[in-house]
Amino acid sequence: MRIHLVSIGPGDPTYMTPDAFHALQQADVVIGYHGYLSTLDNLLRAEQQRIGFDLGAEIERARHAIRLAQAGQSVALVSSGDVGVYGMAGTLFEVLAEMEWDGVTPGCTTTSGVTPSHSISANTSKSVPAIPYTPTSPLLTSATLWPACA
Repeated sequence: MRIHLVSIGPGDPTYMTPDAFHALQQADVVIGYHGYLSTLDNLLRAEQQRIGFDLGAEIERARHAIRLAQAGQSVALVSSGDVGVYGMAGTLFEVLAEMEWDGVTPGCTTTSGVTPSHSISANTSKSVPAIPYTPTSPLLTSATLWPACA
């Protein structure tokens, strides 16, 4: 079963991470709020299936993504901003927990992934010296579920 939780950013595709873009490109099916899907049309291939839902249908969205993934489809479940902050990640994990699924790999938040690479501290507005960030840093982890950390 493969479901990519994809953070599409604040609206302008230039803010989407390369990993998020790659996950969109690899998906057979892209699922999300129909307003978000319309902003992705020029980034998706013509043969990719798009399934839009209304706001308030987040649980149905997550269940549909799981059904398609269980049937062998590669699914991108998209949210604006950060999928882990007021996005579909929590809803998907709740539905998976109901199914007694045990396959969550921890990742890091966008803030945790960005602050070291830009030499800023999350608790100050001033730039401060930081340990150089590398994708293999033992302090930060990356997971398929959190593409902003890669």
